[in-house]
Amino acid sequence: VLDAGQLSVCHSNFMLEFQVKTTESGQVLDASNGSASEFTQGLGITIASGEELCHNGTTTAAKGTVYFNFATGAERAEGFCSSTRVNDGQWHTVNIVVHRATFVEFYTDGRNQSGASTVLSGPIQFPQLRLGSGAWAHGFSGQMRGVVLYGSALTPQDLAFRSRADR
Repeated sequence: VLDAGQLSVCHSNFMLEFQVKTTESGQVLDASNGSASEFTQGLGITIASGEELCHNGTTTAAKGTVYFNFATGAERAEGFCSSTRVNDGQWHTVNIVVHRATFVEFYTDGRNQSGASTVLSGPIQFPQLRLGSGAWAHGFSGQMRGVVLYGSALTPQDLAFRSRADR
């Protein structure tokens, strides 16, 4: 897609899926207009270095877990942090399921890892799209495949089925 804006999820629920194999931390996907602490539009995903601030505002993401943040231009979510380390040198399928204005869930290899409430309901536009690099963190080092943006929030049953099919 030449225009990242065409990938906009606007007001709907959505899900991001990707597979990674790495032993490092770094930026997986960036579709935002600035750094993790300053952006106002879009979203970003990072394999955490241990410095990213999680949703409650007092806890940092554990090194090697997945960190996710998004903003609508008018509102910005605090960072969402998974609970499972994915930088162990093995392939992992990661799903981030966003139920707009209610909840964000993390799944690793088809298993629900964590979730947090959110109130963001406005439109999300993607000013740009970068895979493996971005304004948030140093570049991704490892292998990545199967990066997919779904225009709906898949169910836990769908995710479990997809995870079994990937193995």
